[in-house]
Amino acid sequence: MVQPTATRASTDPRPPFVRNAWYIAALRSECGERMLARSVLGVSVTLLRTRSGRMVALRDRCTHRGYPLSEGTLGPDDVITCGYHGFRFDAEGACLSVPGQSGVPGGSDLRSFPTAENGPFVWIWMGDPALADPAEIPAETGFGDPSFRFVSGHVVIDAGHTLIADNVLDLSHESFIHATKIGSREVAETGITSESDEKRWLVRASRVMRDVECPPTYRERTGLRSPIDREQHISFFVPSLYVLDVMVVAAESQHDPATGPRRPYLGKVVYGLTPQSEKRTHYFFAIGRDYAQDDPQMDAAVHEGQLCLIDEDAYAVAVLQRLADEEGPMPEVSTRLDTAALIARRMLARRLRAETR
Repeated sequence: MVQPTATRASTDPRPPFVRNAWYIAALRSECGERMLARSVLGVSVTLLRTRSGRMVALRDRCTHRGYPLSEGTLGPDDVITCGYHGFRFDAEGACLSVPGQSGVPGGSDLRSFPTAENGPFVWIWMGDPALADPAEIPAETGFGDPSFRFVSGHVVIDAGHTLIADNVLDLSHESFIHATKIGSREVAETGITSESDEKRWLVRASRVMRDVECPPTYRERTGLRSPIDREQHISFFVPSLYVLDVMVVAAESQHDPATGPRRPYLGKVVYGLTPQSEKRTHYFFAIGRDYAQDDPQMDAAVHEGQLCLIDEDAYAVAVLQRLADEEGPMPEVSTRLDTAALIARRMLARRLRAETR
């Protein structure tokens, strides 16, 4: 059964994560007939789909001796049997029976967590269940827009989620880390505009480029050639949801109106940066496009290409995490291109403080 918990006190030893927020916990395709073990915000949970198709998330530690329930069995009646000593639980987390006695000891029920299914993902709410409203999952993901086709995936990165947020909020790194794929010198040379919406814990940043180089990935997928006009519009929902709207189109300066209107190619990049722990992060992605809608080869190319991009970013942030662990924090010098990341850092600090009052 769901057991509401009080907000974190200042003496709480748990890692400092925002808990009253929706986090992506799994791909929907991962959740079938078997229990799926996952660590979210440093808490082990098991995800399962009931016979009726409902998604359930339970604490993945038996209340008897803490053995992972995901190591047990899930029966056709949605009853979970602990593989260590045989405690039995229903899909709501209620303890049904224990071996060796007729009564169930007090405190034997499992904690359950609210879940929602939106787009290709299963989402989880790790905080006060009374505050969990699936309608608050941002529509900016574009999952409800039929003009976009998405491919999705999941990797784990050896770095804290704030380091990854810094990475994706300052796209000037594309000019260097992703120079052979989606980067060009103009990304780092073009300024950004930034704004925030405190009510939604939202940071926005935009970069508009005209008459710029067409990077290799866009040449291969759209057939465009340099020069192009290119736009990047970021919506980051603190603490973990990142949406990037991308547009590339033949440069207006080179366009002959007699040939008809220019065809813009639109993309959506959705990242769920879900902390596994303080120093490891689940990196969920869904990459949408409004072109080549029924092309399995394009699906495969987009999926493989995204894994390559993430691998390049993962190396960089893992290096930063290792150095921070070995040497501690160091003074930083920031520029105007860091504005969105700095706003997000301050917003995260405010949201954490709001939960600990």
